[in-house]
Amino acid sequence: MLYYIHTNQGGVFMKTTINPIALQLLMALNNNTDTKPVPHHTAADPIKNEQDIITAEQWFLNQEQRYRNSKYNIRNYALFVISINCGRRVSDVRNFQIKDFVNPNGTYKDYLTIKEKKTGKIANIYINQGIKNALDKYLPTLPPLSTLDDYLFQSRSKKRQDKEPDPRLSEHQINNIYQKMAKEIGLTDRGLHISSHSTRKTAVYRMIQSDPTDIRTLINVQKFCNHSDFSTTLRYAGIQQDEIDDLTKAISI
Repeated sequence: MLYYIHTNQGGVFMKTTINPIALQLLMALNNNTDTKPVPHHTAADPIKNEQDIITAEQWFLNQEQRYRNSKYNIRNYALFVISINCGRRVSDVRNFQIKDFVNPNGTYKDYLTIKEKKTGKIANIYINQGIKNALDKYLPTLPPLSTLDDYLFQSRSKKRQDKEPDPRLSEHQINNIYQKMAKEIGLTDRGLHISSHSTRKTAVYRMIQSDPTDIRTLINVQKFCNHSDFSTTLRYAGIQQDEIDDLTKAISI
């Protein structure tokens, strides 16, 4: 189906065709312009500034003195970097196994393929160089008897009351890791609410910013996130009103 608008060209009204995808995007943007701020206690913020991401990475790498096992800072660094690069929910990140990234011959896979815990959908994520660089630092720090079936990000929890602990980092532990970082590098003082969900939002924001005026970028990011509509993707990435205005201007016809 084609849609039309009437535009005034020098006093003459002309009928112009609108691409239905552009119309869908405009409707999504319109539905995403709520002027009420989202309370920080209910929503995580993306890290939008690239220098902040670099500062966070360096902070993680320099924290070995805080841990009884000095290699845990490398684990936390890899957790942060891999989460930002793959953009998955914390419920999926916790379930990553070494074999999701590494072939039996020790080489890296091209794609991370998972079934999302929340949606049940299959996600195929390209394993980019940022992920590989983090793995290069992290994998040599794992115990010598680690197998491909082991979880990638393991907890330091001890066995308690004759119950086997969950070997994975918990969402609470991941929140604590990120919030300590955010407080110490100044993100918290700037009003940012950083949590285990911030890395996924950061990935989505950075993807959109790679080419924010191209509708195809938003379509691809929506597909990457397995979101059902554009407005969810934009809201999810913390897109602000001025950025929404720029997108709308860019598709003006």
